[in-house]
Amino acid sequence: MTQPFKPKCPKCHFTLWAEPCRNGHPTAGCSFCGWRIMGDQAITSLVLAQKKEYDSRRLELRQRAIEEALKEEEARIAALREAERTAEECAWEPCASPRRKTSIYCSRDCSNRNARHRHRLRKAVGSKENGHAVSADLCK
Repeated sequence: MTQPFKPKCPKCHFTLWAEPCRNGHPTAGCSFCGWRIMGDQAITSLVLAQKKEYDSRRLELRQRAIEEALKEEEARIAALREAERTAEECAWEPCASPRRKTSIYCSRDCSNRNARHRHRLRKAVGSKENGHAVSADLCK
């Protein structure tokens, strides 16, 4: 929640306070630094200028928040679409065909290819642990 508008001292930016009239002139002043302003016109012009700046800053902050919310929503939607797309593709990485309803693969052939690939990788890791060299074509 945003703070309500309060006029500030132009010197130290502390909140201005209306003071009792002096010699029939309205006065506003800063209780922190002692700065004073007298007269209806001077006080009104200062307050209106600060209010205009305050309103434009609030509008800018609101627009920035809306833009950030839109970017976050677009990123969330893009992530959901990517998850949908990858969930609909065959689990065998080189294949980009759509998967069957009842499987993570598009065909029995892709399922077998993936199984053979995993078997080769396990075999390669096992022979690496035993000190044997691993052929590069086994990891394809």
